[in-house]
Amino acid sequence: MDILAKNLLAIKNRDQLLYQKLCSITIPDGLFEIINSKNGQNTVKIFQSDRLGGEGFLLHSKYAPQKEAEGFVRRELKDRNKKIILLYGFGLGYHIQELLSHLTEKQKLIVMELNLALFKLALTLNDWQELISDQRIKLVVTDEPSTFLDNFQQYLQVDCQFTIYLPSIKAIPPEYDKIKILLEDWNIKKGPDKRWANVSIQVLEKNYLHNKTVDSKNIGHLFGKYQNQPIIVVSSGPSLAKNGPLLKKAKTGSIILAAGSALKPLLKMEVEPDMFCIIDPMESTYRQISGQEERQIPLIFLDTACFNTVASYKGPKYIAANEVDHLDNHNFLIDSGGSVATALLDIAIKMGGDPIILVGQDLSYTGKRHHVDGGMYGENEMVEMHSALRVDKNIFGSKTTTRFGLLKYRNWIENRIISCKESTFINATEDGLEIRGCLHIKLAEAIDRFCRLSTRD
Repeated sequence: MDILAKNLLAIKNRDQLLYQKLCSITIPDGLFEIINSKNGQNTVKIFQSDRLGGEGFLLHSKYAPQKEAEGFVRRELKDRNKKIILLYGFGLGYHIQELLSHLTEKQKLIVMELNLALFKLALTLNDWQELISDQRIKLVVTDEPSTFLDNFQQYLQVDCQFTIYLPSIKAIPPEYDKIKILLEDWNIKKGPDKRWANVSIQVLEKNYLHNKTVDSKNIGHLFGKYQNQPIIVVSSGPSLAKNGPLLKKAKTGSIILAAGSALKPLLKMEVEPDMFCIIDPMESTYRQISGQEERQIPLIFLDTACFNTVASYKGPKYIAANEVDHLDNHNFLIDSGGSVATALLDIAIKMGGDPIILVGQDLSYTGKRHHVDGGMYGENEMVEMHSALRVDKNIFGSKTTTRFGLLKYRNWIENRIISCKESTFINATEDGLEIRGCLHIKLAEAIDRFCRLSTRD
Protein backbone atom coordinates (compact mmCIF):
# COMPACT_ATOMS: atom_id res chain seq x y z
CA MET A 1 0.00 0.00 0.00
CA ASP A 2 1.51 3.37 -1.01
CA ILE A 3 1.71 6.48 1.21
CA LEU A 4 -1.38 8.12 -0.28
CA ALA A 5 -3.51 4.99 0.20
CA LYS A 6 -2.43 4.69 3.83
CA ASN A 7 -3.18 8.32 4.54
CA LEU A 8 -6.55 8.13 2.79
CA LEU A 9 -7.48 5.12 4.90
CA ALA A 10 -6.69 7.12 8.04
CA ILE A 11 -8.84 9.97 6.67
CA LYS A 12 -11.68 7.53 5.94
CA ASN A 13 -11.70 6.40 9.57
CA ARG A 14 -12.13 10.00 10.71
CA ASP A 15 -14.14 11.75 7.97
CA GLN A 16 -16.00 9.74 5.32
CA LEU A 17 -17.09 12.82 3.35
CA LEU A 18 -13.56 14.21 3.14
CA TYR A 19 -12.30 10.80 2.09
CA GLN A 20 -14.81 10.66 -0.77
CA LYS A 21 -13.96 14.19 -1.86
CA LEU A 22 -10.23 13.48 -1.91
CA CYS A 23 -10.74 10.29 -3.88
CA SER A 24 -12.70 12.22 -6.52
CA ILE A 25 -10.17 14.99 -7.19
CA THR A 26 -6.97 14.95 -9.21
CA ILE A 27 -3.87 17.05 -8.59
CA PRO A 28 -3.61 19.51 -11.52
CA ASP A 29 -0.54 19.42 -13.74
CA GLY A 30 1.70 22.48 -13.66
CA LEU A 31 0.43 23.90 -10.37
CA PHE A 32 2.95 22.26 -8.03
CA GLU A 33 6.66 21.51 -8.36
CA ILE A 34 8.00 19.03 -5.79
CA ILE A 35 11.47 19.98 -4.55
CA ASN A 36 13.80 17.97 -2.34
CA SER A 37 15.16 20.27 0.39
CA LYS A 38 18.75 20.26 1.66
CA ASN A 39 17.83 18.09 4.67
CA GLY A 40 16.06 15.53 2.49
CA GLN A 41 12.47 16.55 3.29
CA ASN A 42 10.07 17.45 0.51
CA THR A 43 8.91 20.99 -0.11
CA VAL A 44 6.84 22.31 -2.98
CA LYS A 45 6.80 25.36 -5.20
CA ILE A 46 3.30 26.62 -5.99
CA PHE A 47 2.36 28.54 -9.12
CA GLN A 48 -0.70 30.74 -8.68
CA SER A 49 -2.25 32.80 -11.47
CA ASP A 50 -2.61 35.82 -9.18
CA ARG A 51 1.09 36.02 -8.32
CA LEU A 52 3.44 38.31 -10.19
CA GLY A 53 5.56 36.95 -12.99
CA GLY A 54 4.46 33.33 -12.63
CA GLU A 55 7.63 32.49 -10.72
CA GLY A 56 5.85 30.63 -7.94
CA PHE A 57 6.58 30.53 -4.22
CA LEU A 58 7.79 27.93 -1.75
CA LEU A 59 5.39 26.40 0.74
CA HIS A 60 8.24 25.37 3.06
CA SER A 61 11.94 26.07 3.33
CA LYS A 62 14.15 24.62 0.60
CA TYR A 63 16.82 24.04 3.24
CA ALA A 64 15.18 22.58 6.37
CA PRO A 65 11.34 22.41 6.57
CA GLN A 66 11.48 20.86 10.05
CA LYS A 67 13.65 23.68 11.45
CA GLU A 68 11.24 26.15 9.89
CA ALA A 69 8.32 24.33 11.57
CA GLU A 70 10.03 24.58 14.95
CA GLY A 71 10.49 28.33 14.47
CA PHE A 72 6.84 28.71 13.46
CA VAL A 73 5.66 27.01 16.67
CA ARG A 74 8.02 29.10 18.85
CA ARG A 75 6.62 32.30 17.33
CA GLU A 76 2.96 31.40 17.11
CA LEU A 77 2.19 29.19 20.14
CA LYS A 78 2.10 32.15 22.52
CA ASP A 79 -0.50 30.94 25.01
CA ARG A 80 0.18 27.28 25.76
CA ASN A 81 -2.82 27.11 28.08
CA LYS A 82 -5.49 27.60 25.41
CA LYS A 83 -7.72 24.55 25.10
CA ILE A 84 -8.18 25.07 21.37
CA ILE A 85 -5.62 26.10 18.77
CA LEU A 86 -7.27 27.16 15.50
CA LEU A 87 -4.87 27.13 12.56
CA TYR A 88 -5.31 27.97 8.91
CA GLY A 89 -3.00 26.05 6.59
CA PHE A 90 -2.04 22.37 6.57
CA GLY A 91 0.88 22.91 4.20
CA LEU A 92 2.77 19.64 3.85
CA GLY A 93 2.18 18.89 7.53
CA TYR A 94 5.55 19.64 9.16
CA HIS A 95 4.30 22.47 11.40
CA ILE A 96 1.18 20.43 12.26
CA GLN A 97 3.34 17.59 13.57
CA GLU A 98 5.48 20.08 15.52
CA LEU A 99 2.41 21.76 17.05
CA LEU A 100 1.00 18.44 18.22
CA SER A 101 4.28 17.63 19.97
CA HIS A 102 3.72 20.69 22.21
CA LEU A 103 0.07 20.09 23.08
CA THR A 104 -1.31 18.23 26.07
CA GLU A 105 -3.82 15.40 25.80
CA LYS A 106 -6.63 17.80 26.71
CA GLN A 107 -5.84 20.39 24.03
CA LYS A 108 -7.34 20.39 20.54
CA LEU A 109 -5.83 21.50 17.24
CA ILE A 110 -8.31 22.56 14.55
CA VAL A 111 -6.66 22.76 11.12
CA MET A 112 -8.55 24.52 8.33
CA GLU A 113 -7.63 24.26 4.65
CA LEU A 114 -9.30 25.34 1.40
CA ASN A 115 -6.84 23.93 -1.13
CA LEU A 116 -7.89 20.29 -1.51
CA ALA A 117 -5.41 19.57 -4.31
CA LEU A 118 -2.54 20.78 -2.14
CA PHE A 119 -3.81 18.76 0.82
CA LYS A 120 -3.97 15.63 -1.34
CA LEU A 121 -0.43 16.34 -2.53
CA ALA A 122 0.69 16.47 1.13
CA LEU A 123 -0.85 13.01 1.61
CA THR A 124 1.19 11.64 -1.30
CA LEU A 125 4.53 12.97 -0.01
CA ASN A 126 4.61 12.09 3.70
CA ASP A 127 3.18 9.35 5.89
CA TRP A 128 0.77 11.21 8.19
CA GLN A 129 -1.31 8.24 9.41
CA GLU A 130 -0.39 8.82 13.05
CA LEU A 131 -1.01 12.56 12.79
CA ILE A 132 -4.40 12.11 11.09
CA SER A 133 -5.44 9.51 13.68
CA ASP A 134 -4.46 11.69 16.65
CA GLN A 135 -7.67 12.46 18.56
CA ARG A 136 -6.39 15.93 19.47
CA ILE A 137 -6.60 17.06 15.85
CA LYS A 138 -9.64 17.94 13.76
CA LEU A 139 -9.26 18.59 10.04
CA VAL A 140 -11.67 21.07 8.44
CA VAL A 141 -10.55 20.56 4.85
CA THR A 142 -13.24 21.74 2.46
CA ASP A 143 -13.88 23.46 -0.85
CA GLU A 144 -17.28 24.74 0.34
CA PRO A 145 -17.04 28.41 1.44
CA SER A 146 -20.15 28.16 3.63
CA THR A 147 -18.76 25.12 5.46
CA PHE A 148 -15.45 26.87 5.96
CA LEU A 149 -17.01 30.10 7.26
CA ASP A 150 -19.48 28.29 9.54
CA ASN A 151 -16.63 26.37 11.19
CA PHE A 152 -14.39 29.43 11.30
CA GLN A 153 -17.06 31.48 13.08
CA GLN A 154 -17.92 28.64 15.44
CA TYR A 155 -14.35 28.20 16.68
CA LEU A 156 -13.59 31.91 16.91
CA GLN A 157 -16.47 32.25 19.35
CA VAL A 158 -14.82 29.93 21.86
CA ASP A 159 -11.70 30.63 23.88
CA CYS A 160 -9.11 29.70 21.26
CA GLN A 161 -5.85 30.92 19.80
CA PHE A 162 -6.10 31.55 16.07
CA THR A 163 -2.99 31.58 13.92
CA ILE A 164 -2.10 31.31 10.25
CA TYR A 165 0.61 29.47 8.37
CA LEU A 166 1.18 32.37 5.98
CA PRO A 167 2.40 30.48 2.88
CA SER A 168 -0.91 28.62 2.93
CA ILE A 169 -2.72 31.95 2.54
CA LYS A 170 -0.86 32.50 -0.73
CA ALA A 171 -1.98 29.04 -1.83
CA ILE A 172 -5.71 29.71 -1.41
CA PRO A 173 -7.32 29.20 -4.84
CA PRO A 174 -8.53 32.40 -6.57
CA GLU A 175 -12.21 31.45 -6.27
CA TYR A 176 -11.95 31.98 -2.50
CA ASP A 177 -10.58 35.51 -2.80
CA LYS A 178 -13.04 36.98 -0.28
CA ILE A 179 -11.97 34.45 2.34
CA LYS A 180 -8.33 35.17 1.54
CA ILE A 181 -8.98 38.89 2.12
CA LEU A 182 -10.71 38.08 5.43
CA LEU A 183 -7.74 36.04 6.66
CA GLU A 184 -5.11 38.52 5.44
CA ASP A 185 -7.01 41.37 7.08
CA TRP A 186 -7.04 39.50 10.38
CA ASN A 187 -3.31 38.85 10.09
CA ILE A 188 -2.55 42.52 9.41
CA LYS A 189 -4.66 43.67 12.35
CA LYS A 190 -2.98 41.32 14.82
CA GLY A 191 0.50 41.94 13.48
CA PRO A 192 1.65 45.55 14.09
CA ASP A 193 4.16 46.29 16.81
CA LYS A 194 2.29 47.67 19.86
CA ARG A 195 4.71 50.59 20.17
CA TRP A 196 3.72 51.84 16.71
CA ALA A 197 0.05 51.15 17.37
CA ASN A 198 0.25 53.39 20.46
CA VAL A 199 1.92 56.15 18.45
CA SER A 200 -0.91 55.92 15.91
CA ILE A 201 -3.53 56.17 18.67
CA GLN A 202 -1.76 59.20 20.10
CA VAL A 203 -1.76 60.89 16.69
CA LEU A 204 -5.46 60.18 16.20
CA GLU A 205 -6.33 61.51 19.66
CA LYS A 206 -4.27 64.66 19.12
CA ASN A 207 -5.96 65.29 15.77
CA TYR A 208 -9.39 64.72 17.28
CA LEU A 209 -8.84 67.13 20.17
CA HIS A 210 -7.78 69.87 17.77
CA ASN A 211 -10.37 69.17 15.08
CA LYS A 212 -13.38 69.15 17.37
CA THR A 213 -12.72 72.84 18.07
CA VAL A 214 -12.83 73.76 14.36
CA ASP A 215 -15.74 75.99 13.35
CA SER A 216 -17.58 73.56 11.07
CA LYS A 217 -20.91 71.84 10.57
CA ASN A 218 -21.20 68.07 10.60
CA ILE A 219 -21.52 66.53 7.14
CA GLY A 220 -24.57 64.73 8.49
CA HIS A 221 -26.55 67.94 7.95
CA LEU A 222 -26.35 67.18 4.23
CA PHE A 223 -27.58 63.58 4.53
CA GLY A 224 -30.74 63.17 2.45
CA LYS A 225 -30.34 66.63 0.84
CA TYR A 226 -29.51 65.31 -2.64
CA GLN A 227 -32.21 62.70 -3.10
CA ASN A 228 -32.25 61.21 -6.60
CA GLN A 229 -29.55 63.56 -7.84
CA PRO A 230 -26.40 62.31 -9.59
CA ILE A 231 -23.32 62.32 -7.38
CA ILE A 232 -19.92 61.69 -8.92
CA VAL A 233 -17.28 60.31 -6.55
CA VAL A 234 -13.82 61.09 -7.90
CA SER A 235 -10.78 59.13 -6.71
CA SER A 236 -7.18 59.69 -7.77
CA GLY A 237 -6.53 56.48 -9.69
CA PRO A 238 -4.28 56.66 -12.76
CA SER A 239 -7.22 56.55 -15.20
CA LEU A 240 -8.44 59.94 -13.96
CA ALA A 241 -5.87 61.51 -16.32
CA LYS A 242 -7.72 59.95 -19.26
CA ASN A 243 -11.33 60.80 -18.52
CA GLY A 244 -11.15 63.47 -15.81
CA PRO A 245 -11.45 66.43 -18.22
CA LEU A 246 -14.94 65.20 -19.19
CA LEU A 247 -16.12 66.16 -15.71
CA LYS A 248 -16.32 69.82 -16.82
CA LYS A 249 -19.34 68.75 -18.82
CA ALA A 250 -20.94 67.18 -15.75
CA LYS A 251 -20.52 70.19 -13.48
CA THR A 252 -24.00 71.67 -13.87
CA GLY A 253 -25.82 68.35 -13.80
CA SER A 254 -24.27 66.59 -10.81
CA ILE A 255 -22.60 66.97 -7.43
CA ILE A 256 -18.89 66.18 -7.64
CA LEU A 257 -17.23 64.82 -4.48
CA ALA A 258 -13.46 64.38 -4.77
CA ALA A 259 -10.77 62.69 -2.74
CA GLY A 260 -8.23 65.17 -1.43
CA SER A 261 -5.57 63.47 -3.55
CA ALA A 262 -7.70 64.21 -6.65
CA LEU A 263 -8.16 67.92 -5.86
CA LYS A 264 -5.08 69.35 -7.58
CA PRO A 265 -5.28 66.99 -10.60
CA LEU A 266 -8.91 68.10 -11.09
CA LEU A 267 -8.05 71.77 -10.78
CA LYS A 268 -5.34 71.31 -13.44
CA MET A 269 -8.11 69.95 -15.68
CA GLU A 270 -10.17 73.08 -14.87
CA VAL A 271 -12.67 70.99 -12.94
CA GLU A 272 -13.68 72.41 -9.56
CA PRO A 273 -15.36 69.78 -7.38
CA ASP A 274 -18.27 70.72 -5.15
CA MET A 275 -16.50 69.24 -2.12
CA PHE A 276 -13.32 67.35 -1.39
CA CYS A 277 -12.44 65.03 1.46
CA ILE A 278 -9.43 64.20 3.63
CA ILE A 279 -9.42 61.41 6.22
CA ASP A 280 -5.72 60.53 6.60
CA PRO A 281 -4.19 61.43 10.01
CA MET A 282 -0.65 61.99 8.73
CA GLU A 283 1.14 65.25 7.86
CA SER A 284 1.65 64.14 4.26
CA THR A 285 -1.97 65.16 3.52
CA TYR A 286 -0.83 68.78 3.39
CA ARG A 287 0.55 68.07 -0.08
CA GLN A 288 -3.06 67.68 -1.23
CA ILE A 289 -3.93 71.32 -0.47
CA SER A 290 -0.58 73.13 -0.66
CA GLY A 291 -1.02 76.20 -2.85
CA GLN A 292 -4.81 75.87 -2.65
CA GLU A 293 -5.37 76.93 0.95
CA GLU A 294 -7.51 79.94 0.02
CA ARG A 295 -9.95 78.02 -2.17
CA GLN A 296 -13.62 78.18 -1.21
CA ILE A 297 -14.39 74.55 -2.09
CA PRO A 298 -15.90 72.94 1.02
CA LEU A 299 -13.56 70.46 2.75
CA ILE A 300 -15.01 67.35 4.38
CA PHE A 301 -12.56 66.14 7.01
CA LEU A 302 -12.68 63.14 9.29
CA ASP A 303 -12.40 64.29 12.90
CA THR A 304 -9.12 62.34 13.25
CA ALA A 305 -7.59 63.72 10.02
CA CYS A 306 -4.31 65.66 10.28
CA PHE A 307 -5.21 68.78 12.26
CA ASN A 308 -2.46 70.89 10.67
CA THR A 309 -3.86 70.22 7.21
CA VAL A 310 -7.39 71.03 8.37
CA ALA A 311 -6.26 74.24 10.08
CA SER A 312 -4.25 75.33 7.03
CA TYR A 313 -7.24 75.23 4.72
CA LYS A 314 -9.17 78.52 4.87
CA GLY A 315 -12.30 77.53 2.95
CA PRO A 316 -15.59 76.23 4.40
CA LYS A 317 -15.45 72.89 6.21
CA TYR A 318 -17.64 69.96 7.20
CA ILE A 319 -16.52 67.57 9.92
CA ALA A 320 -17.30 63.83 9.75
CA ALA A 321 -17.08 61.11 12.40
CA ASN A 322 -16.90 57.33 12.20
CA GLU A 323 -16.92 56.75 15.97
CA VAL A 324 -20.27 56.77 17.78
CA ASP A 325 -18.82 58.34 20.93
CA HIS A 326 -17.62 61.33 18.87
CA LEU A 327 -21.21 62.28 18.01
CA ASP A 328 -24.29 63.61 19.75
CA ASN A 329 -26.45 62.71 16.77
CA HIS A 330 -25.73 59.09 15.86
CA ASN A 331 -27.60 59.52 12.57
CA PHE A 332 -24.60 61.54 11.38
CA LEU A 333 -22.21 58.58 11.70
CA ILE A 334 -20.26 57.62 8.57
CA ASP A 335 -18.57 54.34 7.74
CA SER A 336 -15.17 55.42 6.38
CA GLY A 337 -14.26 51.95 5.11
CA GLY A 338 -10.56 52.66 5.64
CA SER A 339 -9.93 54.93 2.66
CA VAL A 340 -11.04 58.33 1.43
CA ALA A 341 -12.74 56.74 -1.59
CA THR A 342 -14.82 54.41 0.58
CA ALA A 343 -15.66 57.24 2.98
CA LEU A 344 -16.90 59.39 0.09
CA LEU A 345 -19.01 56.53 -1.26
CA ASP A 346 -20.71 56.16 2.13
CA ILE A 347 -21.30 59.93 2.31
CA ALA A 348 -22.71 60.01 -1.25
CA ILE A 349 -25.14 57.20 -0.37
CA LYS A 350 -26.26 58.99 2.80
CA MET A 351 -26.71 62.24 0.88
CA GLY A 352 -29.26 60.36 -1.23
CA GLY A 353 -27.34 60.30 -4.49
CA ASP A 354 -28.84 58.36 -7.38
CA PRO A 355 -27.07 57.41 -9.49
CA ILE A 356 -23.67 57.36 -7.83
CA ILE A 357 -20.92 57.44 -10.44
CA LEU A 358 -17.37 56.33 -9.65
CA VAL A 359 -14.49 57.94 -11.52
CA GLY A 360 -10.76 57.29 -11.01
CA GLN A 361 -11.56 54.23 -8.90
CA ASP A 362 -8.97 51.96 -10.56
CA LEU A 363 -8.26 49.84 -7.46
CA SER A 364 -5.13 48.83 -9.33
CA TYR A 365 -1.92 50.28 -10.72
CA THR A 366 -3.17 51.07 -14.22
CA GLY A 367 -0.20 51.63 -16.48
CA LYS A 368 1.99 50.66 -13.50
CA ARG A 369 1.25 54.05 -11.89
CA HIS A 370 0.26 54.72 -8.27
CA HIS A 371 -2.06 57.70 -8.82
CA VAL A 372 -3.05 60.20 -11.46
CA ASP A 373 -0.41 62.41 -9.78
CA GLY A 374 2.26 59.73 -9.34
CA GLY A 375 4.32 61.61 -6.76
CA MET A 376 1.46 62.74 -4.52
CA TYR A 377 2.89 60.99 -1.46
CA GLY A 378 6.57 61.26 -2.34
CA GLU A 379 6.75 57.81 -3.93
CA ASN A 380 8.14 57.04 -7.37
CA GLU A 381 5.63 57.70 -10.13
CA MET A 382 5.95 54.16 -11.46
CA VAL A 383 5.13 51.15 -9.30
CA GLU A 384 8.08 48.94 -8.48
CA MET A 385 7.14 45.34 -9.19
CA HIS A 386 7.59 42.88 -6.29
CA SER A 387 6.17 39.54 -5.18
CA ALA A 388 3.66 41.00 -2.68
CA LEU A 389 1.68 42.50 -5.55
CA ARG A 390 -1.16 40.70 -7.29
CA VAL A 391 -2.13 40.31 -10.90
CA ASP A 392 -5.84 40.55 -11.60
CA LYS A 393 -8.05 41.22 -14.62
CA ASN A 394 -9.24 44.72 -15.42
CA ILE A 395 -12.66 45.52 -16.85
CA PHE A 396 -11.37 44.72 -20.35
CA GLY A 397 -10.14 41.26 -19.33
CA SER A 398 -6.47 42.27 -19.53
CA LYS A 399 -3.96 41.79 -16.72
CA THR A 400 -3.32 44.63 -14.31
CA THR A 401 -1.33 44.92 -11.09
CA THR A 402 -2.93 45.50 -7.70
CA ARG A 403 -2.30 44.75 -4.01
CA PHE A 404 -4.12 43.32 -1.04
CA GLY A 405 -5.20 46.70 0.39
CA LEU A 406 -6.89 47.71 -2.87
CA LEU A 407 -8.66 44.35 -3.12
CA LYS A 408 -9.84 44.85 0.44
CA TYR A 409 -11.34 48.23 -0.52
CA ARG A 410 -13.04 46.69 -3.55
CA ASN A 411 -14.57 44.09 -1.27
CA TRP A 412 -15.85 46.87 1.03
CA ILE A 413 -17.29 48.82 -1.91
CA GLU A 414 -19.06 45.76 -3.29
CA ASN A 415 -20.58 44.96 0.12
CA ARG A 416 -21.67 48.58 0.58
CA ILE A 417 -23.35 48.55 -2.82
CA ILE A 418 -25.18 45.32 -1.93
CA SER A 419 -26.49 46.94 1.25
CA CYS A 420 -27.92 49.94 -0.63
CA LYS A 421 -31.05 49.14 -2.64
CA GLU A 422 -32.08 52.75 -3.27
CA SER A 423 -29.32 53.85 -5.68
CA THR A 424 -27.88 52.82 -9.02
CA PHE A 425 -24.09 52.57 -9.06
CA ILE A 426 -22.02 53.25 -12.14
CA ASN A 427 -18.31 52.59 -12.55
CA ALA A 428 -17.18 55.10 -15.17
CA THR A 429 -13.49 54.70 -14.34
CA GLU A 430 -12.97 53.12 -17.78
CA ASP A 431 -10.04 51.07 -16.50
CA GLY A 432 -8.92 49.24 -13.40
CA LEU A 433 -10.76 46.40 -11.71
CA GLU A 434 -14.37 45.43 -12.22
CA ILE A 435 -16.63 46.33 -9.29
CA ARG A 436 -19.55 43.95 -8.84
CA GLY A 437 -22.89 45.71 -8.42
CA CYS A 438 -21.95 48.55 -10.77
CA LEU A 439 -22.88 49.26 -14.35
CA HIS A 440 -19.62 49.66 -16.25
CA ILE A 441 -20.05 52.38 -18.87
CA LYS A 442 -17.92 55.16 -20.29
CA LEU A 443 -17.94 58.48 -18.45
CA ALA A 444 -19.16 60.39 -21.52
CA GLU A 445 -22.20 58.11 -21.76
CA ALA A 446 -22.85 58.34 -18.00
CA ILE A 447 -22.80 62.14 -18.19
CA ASP A 448 -25.13 62.25 -21.21
CA ARG A 449 -27.59 59.82 -19.61
CA PHE A 450 -27.64 61.03 -16.02
CA CYS A 451 -26.09 64.50 -15.62
CA ARG A 452 -27.91 66.70 -18.13
CA LEU A 453 -30.42 68.31 -15.75
CA SER A 454 -29.10 70.90 -13.36
CA THR A 455 -28.84 69.91 -9.70
CA ARG A 456 -28.24 73.49 -8.63
CA ASP A 457 -30.72 75.62 -6.71
